Amino acid sequence: MPRSKVRKNKKQKLKNRKSTKQRIVREVFKKDGIEIIEKKNKVIFKSDRSPEEHKRLIEKLRKNRPVQLEYIKNNINRVIDIFENNDQIKLLGSLSRNQIVNQGNSQDDGLSEVILELGQSFATSISVLSNTEPTTYLIDELIECLKNIINGYSGYIITENTTGKYSELESKLRLSTISEALYKRGQGYTQHIYSIYIDLFKGHDEFIQLHYGFTSKEILDTILQLEDSFCCRLILPGGVPHPAINIRFQQWAETNSIDQITDNEKHFIKLFSEENPDLAVENEKFVRISIDKVKEYKELFKIRFRYDFQRLVVDAISHKFGDNFDFLNPKYKGFPLNQTLITTNPIIMHSDDYYLFNFALPTRNLIDITERLIEKADIEYYNKKYLGNKYFQSRDNFLEEKARSLLKTIVPDSEAYPNCKYIVEDENGKEYETELDLLLKSKNAIYLVEMKAGGLSASSKRGALKSLTGQLKSLVGYGAYQNYRAFEYILVL
Repeated sequence: MPRSKVRKNKKQKLKNRKSTKQRIVREVFKKDGIEIIEKKNKVIFKSDRSPEEHKRLIEKLRKNRPVQLEYIKNNINRVIDIFENNDQIKLLGSLSRNQIVNQGNSQDDGLSEVILELGQSFATSISVLSNTEPTTYLIDELIECLKNIINGYSGYIITENTTGKYSELESKLRLSTISEALYKRGQGYTQHIYSIYIDLFKGHDEFIQLHYGFTSKEILDTILQLEDSFCCRLILPGGVPHPAINIRFQQWAETNSIDQITDNEKHFIKLFSEENPDLAVENEKFVRISIDKVKEYKELFKIRFRYDFQRLVVDAISHKFGDNFDFLNPKYKGFPLNQTLITTNPIIMHSDDYYLFNFALPTRNLIDITERLIEKADIEYYNKKYLGNKYFQSRDNFLEEKARSLLKTIVPDSEAYPNCKYIVEDENGKEYETELDLLLKSKNAIYLVEMKAGGLSASSKRGALKSLTGQLKSLVGYGAYQNYRAFEYILVL
């Protein structure tokens, strides 16, 4: 059957559309023999430099490093100046707004959250306070300076291989580690993280309750509640109220009958607000605050408590302006990966009020926050019962058991043998007992598993090679050695 003109044209249009999409290639940069091309979602690097041209480029980059460093320091000094001479609450509120409006921006790719974190580290390291309201121009400048520090620092690390200070391997290791610590955030699997968190610390809740008056689950509940309370009073850009207040009211209405509400002499909004003291109500109306109104940021970001235990939690994980002074240590003043309190103490206390500007910060650092609380309360308990493997509810034992159950799920037809002990000889021929954390035996294979519960320290994440390589050796290297030792043992059986 012959095709009609309509069918022919339709097919031709589809062909044209497809071929047009395939031809989308955009040149981004071309200079000094380097060409960077963005094609779809890929970035392609090309180079046609001769060995001599490459050598000249490396020398140029090396000589430019002092200029890079000075650029970073100038931006750091400007950020300090801005925070010292303007209202810090309103500045941090503005950085929070920048993060909120850019959450769905693929071009931002999480940079606004990194900017907010860096800004909070600067703000809480400065004890000089001001009531001067920042202008829109100044807020934009602050955001730009913080961005310059982050990207400038990244560029400075990228070019350090031109100095000859580190080997090629060491430079790559430092770059990958620093880049991940500097930029990578992401959403993560929150429900999985929350489940792991609750199971990990419930064995230590009696200790936490004794020292602080709350449990680990109440830490998580508080953090989630603070975000919900904030959203209930938030008006998004464009004047759109956040839907959280409607959801909260609907939940309340479902737990109260119509007769309970209408038979009471009080207005239903008054009844609702009494059961939800974290919400602001005036003249029987909900108080909602626009994210665009800088003048009202103190009321918008101020924490209001729904339950009594939340005040205890917030106080335990807060700090004041000036407490984060180590971030401005003289040697590396204001560098993005400097030691900072904001990861374990994400809440700011100021004039008897508490403020939270980055709601992702406490949820990302739940485990670190709770570990530091245990360590601060009793260092001996932390080292002997929380760490190590002598106490059956220790972190190491919990994570090993969790990993075993997950691996058993992945290999369902397998038999699991944890803590397999066996005898080997040392280099001098002396026998000693050792163990393999887990052996999984299935129909088709035997899996040897070694588990390490440790993580990288703050100095390792900053690229300190002695610390970084030492921890990689003890975690990855020694684990691999233990596995290979078990493998050799099995071969000779």
